[in-house]
Amino acid sequence: MINEKVLLTGGNGFLGKYLAKVLSMRGAEVTINSRGAGEKLNGKENYSFLIKDIMEITAEELLRYSIIFHLAALTPQKSPNEEEIYTKNVEMVQHLLEMLARNRQKVKFVFASSAGVYGFAPEKVFREEDVLNPQNAYARAKAEGEELIRKYAQKFPFLSDYLILR
Repeated sequence: MINEKVLLTGGNGFLGKYLAKVLSMRGAEVTINSRGAGEKLNGKENYSFLIKDIMEITAEELLRYSIIFHLAALTPQKSPNEEEIYTKNVEMVQHLLEMLARNRQKVKFVFASSAGVYGFAPEKVFREEDVLNPQNAYARAKAEGEELIRKYAQKFPFLSDYLILR
């Protein structure tokens, strides 16, 4: 991670705060994307902030990053509107991929998906190769985001270095 330039969407969220700290401790130069005013997540780390909506990030702004961690998402806790949850989450992934494709930019893309893409089965241990069965807008958006990443990687080989986390 030393000297890697990292963009972290969702860096003000629960997971994002911890990931930003670990990346910074490992020598990465971390930029946190946030719609609101930037704040120090911890007084010891020195993060930079890209204060704007993901949908407004330009291709040029992405050129400096070698790794993008996309953790940002509209969750059911933030919006009761199922259509909005699905649409916004899919649009964010597609926008980032489109900007990278426009740049023809080789980048590592890490996407935080959800175990919810498998559906709900109490006491079942899911395997990566299990059939997806998303049962709500959030999980459907995560499954669609995964598919978009795979399609962009097939169409643009420079986007083939990706990781999907469930």
